[in-house]
Parts: sequence; C-alpha cells; structure tokens
Amino acid sequence: MSLCLLVVDDQVSLRRLFEVVAGEDKRYSPVVTAGNARDALRLASEHQPDAVLLDVGLGRDDGLAAIVPLRKAAPATVVVVYSSQPHADHETARRAGADLFVAKGTDPDLILDLVAQQVQARRSPVSEVVVEDPVTRP
Repeated sequence: MSLCLLVVDDQVSLRRLFEVVAGEDKRYSPVVTAGNARDALRLASEHQPDAVLLDVGLGRDDGLAAIVPLRKAAPATVVVVYSSQPHADHETARRAGADLFVAKGTDPDLILDLVAQQVQARRSPVSEVVVEDPVTRP
C-alpha cells in the first residue's frame, strides 16, 4: 500500500518533519507539502492524495475552512486535522468534516499510523451478510 500524503502547515519545520518521517515510512509515497490553503487546494486537485494532514492554524488561513474545498478538490481524501489546542478545536474540526483529529506534539510516527488506519478503514469494503427471511422459507 503506497499512500500519497499532503501535509498542510504554515510552519516549514513541521512540513519538513513530516516529509522526512513519512519519506522513511514505506507506506507513504509521494509526500507533498503546502504552507497555505490555496497551495493545498492546488496540490490536492493535482495529486488526489489518499490523506491530508491539515493544521488548524495556517497563519492567515483557517485550516478548518479549507476542509470543504479540499473535499471538493479530492473527494476520496481522508482529512486529518491537527492543532496545538486540541480541546478547543476537536469538536469544531469534527463539525467541519475532519475524519480524525490529533494534537500537535503527538509522535509523528503515531500520527502516520493513525492516518494509514483511517485510509484503510475508508477503503475496506463493508461486509455484506445475507439473512434468509424465515417467513418465505418452505
């Protein structure tokens, strides 16, 4: 399984961190990054990533406001939101359409594990169970 990951954060150091960590993780390729919502939308449209790791605070941009346009640009994308203020943003992120919320400062390897799990959960087909109707049985 090779997953395309789009990391959206206004902090260059965090983008680089995820580039390096995800680049060493065989599950992720390619890893693309954006520093603002406009670039994120362009890259999402271009790459159709399996997952977007999206910072809530993008400098002048609102990361949560970018979720709906991101979903329009890449409908199958899993959106994972992260923030340094987890209590304030968790419910807002859920209402905005995020699939998962994680706190900044969480181990990057754990975040990548959670992202992969979310993508896998979305891809897994729902098992169909057929139950015979006892009334129509002879």
